[in-house]
Amino acid sequence: MRSNYLINSALAALCTSLTVAVVLDTEGLPDSGLNTSSWVTGVKPPLTDIFNLHDMQLAVKNYLGVTQYAYIRTGSLDELTYHANLDIWKQVKLRPHQSHGRNVANVSTEQTILGTKFSVPFFIAPAGYSSFTDPENGELNLVRGAGNQGALYVPSILSSKSTAEMAAAKLSNQTLFRQASDTLRFGACCV
Repeated sequence: MRSNYLINSALAALCTSLTVAVVLDTEGLPDSGLNTSSWVTGVKPPLTDIFNLHDMQLAVKNYLGVTQYAYIRTGSLDELTYHANLDIWKQVKLRPHQSHGRNVANVSTEQTILGTKFSVPFFIAPAGYSSFTDPENGELNLVRGAGNQGALYVPSILSSKSTAEMAAAKLSNQTLFRQASDTLRFGACCV
């Protein structure tokens, strides 16, 4: 009799935890219709579930621990860059109908940044502690992903991997830039 009670209690706790796992604080983000019913806390949801930046933010929140998510989400606590990034995307207007009937077979997104040609006109900016998202590989995932796509990656001075490890992970023809810090002006707070 006692074992049935324990089993039922354990099942109830498991069901409750699974139910809670997919209930996310949406932080006031717009409702995109994101279906989180198959998500489990601490497990990366399938990319096929993600349709926009807000969905990605919720997916990251579901995957990371509270401390790691808070570090990435708040940055320096003023959230100026976070809000500036969201605001700039509001200015981007995609007009797919304008390319209708036009030959876009030879359109290039290549861009030269400081004398080096990259496949896209943007880059992966420095963000420390990528090991929060993958403790084993950390920034190496970003090095490899950028290299495979011909994009620029700029590792953070707060990287979880050494410069030598990142250099070993890059493609032979891949260029990495390095973040620099003005330690004279801001002090050597991050070594």
